[in-house]
Amino acid sequence: MARFDIIQKFKELIKLYPMVKKEVYIIKRMKDSTIYYRSEDGQLISEVANDSAISILELCNGKRSHDKIISILCNKYNEQKETVTELVKEFIEECNQKKYIVMNNTMTKTPRRGFCKGDYNKVIPNQIFIETTYNCPLFCKHCLNVSVKYSPHRTSTRTMR
Repeated sequence: MARFDIIQKFKELIKLYPMVKKEVYIIKRMKDSTIYYRSEDGQLISEVANDSAISILELCNGKRSHDKIISILCNKYNEQKETVTELVKEFIEECNQKKYIVMNNTMTKTPRRGFCKGDYNKVIPNQIFIETTYNCPLFCKHCLNVSVKYSPHRTSTRTMR
């Protein structure tokens, strides 16, 4: 592709309004965050994402242009516009290919909200294992339980809710 074509494609891209799709949810956590989405065949898929990726996706609500997102991130991270532009451009293109976002030609009237939950300062479990028998000796080779001994403590179903 000729340099002129690349520049023209980028000029068109910065006028678009990226928006995270309704099938996509983000859970922010200390250490790593996760993007959850449903594939075309209905399968739930998760992908780990870093803080920068989540910062970009949080701004993709259909109300901000690509150029506005770059401007906000330049101020937030105190970075040069060229650096942020290249990173955001590549990431948004990747998200578009993975179908996390849609690229609208016009600003949406109703921005997407509530797709990003959690807190970087909290540990949020993404799996919980419940032992239902209270008789497990923890000797199976395939066991994922990392306990060293059996706990006599019983948690009621009322507490778990």
